[in-house]
Amino acid sequence: MPRPALPAYLLPLLTRGCCLWQWGGPGNQQRLYAAAAAFADSLLPAGYDTMVVDMGWYFEQSDAAALRGIKEGRAPDVGRSMHIDRWGRLTADPKQWPDGIAGAVRHLHSLGIKMGVHIMRGINTAAVSANTPILDVSTGKASPYRAQDIVTAQKKRCPWCGEFLAVNTSHPGARLWYASNAALYQEFGVDMLKADCYYGKRDEIPTDAELLMFVESIADSAKGAGGRPILISLSPGVNATTAEAAPIHNKVNMYRISDDLHDCWNNASKCDCADGIRVTQQFERLHAHQQAGLIGSDGYMGKSWPDPVSPTLRSGRETSLVSGHWQ
Repeated sequence: MPRPALPAYLLPLLTRGCCLWQWGGPGNQQRLYAAAAAFADSLLPAGYDTMVVDMGWYFEQSDAAALRGIKEGRAPDVGRSMHIDRWGRLTADPKQWPDGIAGAVRHLHSLGIKMGVHIMRGINTAAVSANTPILDVSTGKASPYRAQDIVTAQKKRCPWCGEFLAVNTSHPGARLWYASNAALYQEFGVDMLKADCYYGKRDEIPTDAELLMFVESIADSAKGAGGRPILISLSPGVNATTAEAAPIHNKVNMYRISDDLHDCWNNASKCDCADGIRVTQQFERLHAHQQAGLIGSDGYMGKSWPDPVSPTLRSGRETSLVSGHWQ
């Protein structure tokens, strides 16, 4: 099947693909590579080009049950084992990802597929507990600041994932923290970041300043020697309105407009998901964004798009290799 050409008004930098939970927390390299082979065979020729590993690629695999608790809406536990480098930045579990994220990116690129990873707002609690030094990427050495220096005084956690704390953007170490993480994403070679806990009513912590710092760090990292542009997609977008989208749409490439969407199609559907979001409601949300001039508006490095979070594809109750959030 020939790859369909995208209309000019959809360019530049529109990505089509999926983000799958089964490649992240409960997943591993073997599962991703198997899915990538199927993706390259069936979906790449149809114009889909990106696979994103969802949250949890840095957790110990033994904590998969706790990770599932997050997805099922239970209160987030704190203290699950995370893999970090000497600078407190998240790295993949080497037992589950022997090639590392950089190796996985190279593998998917060899198949013609772009790859992204899920990340969270702020700083992880493993770095804070260890009080790791913060890297100054301009010198390649430790800055005068440590992880505990940049955490907000209130120690505000992401409401649904307690392992991540908001940073105090007025502290000089905060920008260094974000810059060091952006440098790591450049080392990974990822094409896209699914950045969570920045946007939507479920995240009641004001994050405008932190979002701007994050976006600026990604943009700055692309300007350096060997730097590459990285697409930015915001989550979770719970109950976000067009009024909330207006100030952020031009800072990113994509932003979700609802919580996770499962097998709920219309009001007659019997839904397993607690929030009960229906596919039909997504069309109403998209219409509102269209009326507000937010579809295909000017965004980071090109155009900006509201993401309706298409539902997973299932066989019975088992998720298939090619399921996930589709753009």
